[in-house]
Amino acid sequence: MRATLGYGRYAAKAAERPRTLPHTMAGPNMRTTSFLTAALLLVTAIPLGGCAHAVSAKSAFPTREELDAIAKSPVDAKPARNVHAAESWTVDLNGESAAFPASVVEAKWQERAGDRATTFAPELRCVAHALAQFHAEHGADPDESLHRLMVRGCGFTSPELVASSLSIADSAQATDAQLVDALVTPSKVPFPLLYRGSRSGVAIARSGKRAVLVLALGRAAEPATFSSPDAAGNVAVSATLSADAAGAFAYINQGHAAARACERVTPTDADATARWSCTMAEGDPSAWIEVMAVPKGLVLSRVVAQAFVRRDPKAPLEYKPTAVAARPVTEPSTFVNAVLEGVNARRAEASLPPLVLADRQTKGGNEHLAPHYFQAELVGDSVKANQVALGLLAGWDVDGTIRNGGFFGYLLSGTSDATRWVESALEMPSSRISLLDKDARKIAIGASPPKTLGGLGAVVTTYALYDNPNHAADEEALFARIAKARAAKGLPPPLRLPSTAALTRAEARIMSGDTSNKEALADVMRDESERTGKALFGSLIETTRVELAPLDPKLLAPGKLSLMVGATHHKAEGAPWGTLIFVVLGVPE
Repeated sequence: MRATLGYGRYAAKAAERPRTLPHTMAGPNMRTTSFLTAALLLVTAIPLGGCAHAVSAKSAFPTREELDAIAKSPVDAKPARNVHAAESWTVDLNGESAAFPASVVEAKWQERAGDRATTFAPELRCVAHALAQFHAEHGADPDESLHRLMVRGCGFTSPELVASSLSIADSAQATDAQLVDALVTPSKVPFPLLYRGSRSGVAIARSGKRAVLVLALGRAAEPATFSSPDAAGNVAVSATLSADAAGAFAYINQGHAAARACERVTPTDADATARWSCTMAEGDPSAWIEVMAVPKGLVLSRVVAQAFVRRDPKAPLEYKPTAVAARPVTEPSTFVNAVLEGVNARRAEASLPPLVLADRQTKGGNEHLAPHYFQAELVGDSVKANQVALGLLAGWDVDGTIRNGGFFGYLLSGTSDATRWVESALEMPSSRISLLDKDARKIAIGASPPKTLGGLGAVVTTYALYDNPNHAADEEALFARIAKARAAKGLPPPLRLPSTAALTRAEARIMSGDTSNKEALADVMRDESERTGKALFGSLIETTRVELAPLDPKLLAPGKLSLMVGATHHKAEGAPWGTLIFVVLGVPE
C-alpha cells in the first residue's frame, strides 16, 4: 500500500498593528502577516503481515462508523489567504538587495531583538529576500507552487519553515535608512514559540510605494543534504532520521509525467543516517527530490525533506507554469471532472491506462471528508488528518477488491483554475507515485467547495484492484527478492521448484476463504512431505506489496535451498482491502 498526501499548511493572517512612521512617509499603515510554507506530506504503508502469521488489513483503517462521525462534525470556515498567482517570476537567489544589505538589516535586528535574537543562515536569508521581493511587488504572498520553488531554490530542504512579514503600504518618500529603522521591529513581527532558537533569515525589499520585511524561521527536524548533480545526473542524498522513524524512502521526478524510487545506498556506519543515489532523467535540466519517513507504529508517513536540483545551478531560476488552457470552476462537481480529465491526460502522456471514477466512493466518502481533512491540516491536528486520509484510502465504497491505494490532498490558494491545480499538484514526486501509479485503475476525488478555502483543495485517492486470479508475476517477484537477499549474504541461489496440485488447491482454498491460511499451509506441507519423503519447512506471508513482504529467516539460512512459491489473494470479512498471500515451501539440503 502506498499513498501520498500533500498540503500547503498556512497560519491565519495576523491582526493589523498600526505604527506611526516618520513624517516623511505618506501613510502610517503598517500590517503584519504570518504564513507557513507548503509542507508536502507522503502517506505510505508498512507490511500488514509477517512470516507464518497473518495480520488483517482491516486493523489499519478507521471503520465506516468512525468516518461517519467525523463527516457529521462541524467545519469552521477559514479566511482566504492574500495570494497572488503569478504567471511568471524570476527567483533572486542573491539573498539581499543593494538598497538593504543583509549585514545592515541583520545587525539592526540583533540590536533590537531581545529574546528574539537569532542565528542567521544563508539559505534562510535567501528565502526571506525572495519572499520580500515578491510581496513588495504584488502586495501578497506567492501561491504554494512558486513558494516551494523559492524555498527549495534557496537550498532550504526541511518542511519546517515559518515566515512572517511586516509591510508599509506607502513608503514612497522614505529613505532606505528610514525604512530599515521603521521595519526592523522584532516585537511587531510574529515569532512562533515553537521556532524560538531556530535559524533564520531577515530581509527588506521595496517596490513602488510598498516596502516589506520578511522573517523566515526554519527548523530542520530531519536534516538532509542533497549534492549537486554530477555529469551523469546522479544526486547523492542523505538524511538523518529521528529516533521515531521506522523507515524512509526517496523519490525523484522523471520528465513531465513520471517519478522513480532512488536507489538506497547501504550505510557504512551505525548512525541513523539514510543514504540514496537519485538519478535525473536524461534531458531533465532540473528535478524535484523528496525524502519520506514512516514514524514507528504508524502506517502513514510524511515528506521530511525536499529539494530542487539543477544541472546548472548558475542558470536563472525561472518560474513559469505550463501553458495550458485555463479551466475556472465554481462548483465541486466541475472541479472533480477537471481533476479526472487532467490526471488522465498526464497518464496518457506517460502511456498509462486511464483511471475510472469510483462514483460511490467519491460522493459517499471523499466529498464528505475533504473539508475535515483540510481543517485538520490547517489547525495542525495530524491525528485527525491521518485518520481521514486512512479512511479514504480504505475505499469502503469502491467496487472490487482493492490491492493498493494512493492518497493525495492538496490546496492551491488564490486561484479558481482547476488546470492550474492539476499542473501544480503533479509537480511533486509524492503526487506522481499515487496519481500516476501504473497499477491504479480507479480514482475518487473529494473537492472542497472552492470559496471555503481561498483557493482549490481536493483529496484524491487511487486504487489498484485484484482483477486477475493469476499471480505468476508476484511469485516471480518474491522468488527474485529471496534470491537477491541470499546473494547479499553470500549464499547460493535457490532452486525454483514447479508448483504442484497440492499447492494449487491451497491457493484456491485461501482465496475462497474455505479454510484459514494456517490450515491451508499445514495441509500442503503434509501433502508435499508425504509425496517427496523430504523434510521441508513452510512460510506464510501476508502483505500488500511484494517489495514490503517480510522474509522468513529460514529462507536466508546457509546451505543449498529449493523453493516452491505460490501466491493468491483474499479479502477478509469486514476488511476494506484484500491482501496478497504467499505460500512458500522450502527444502533445505
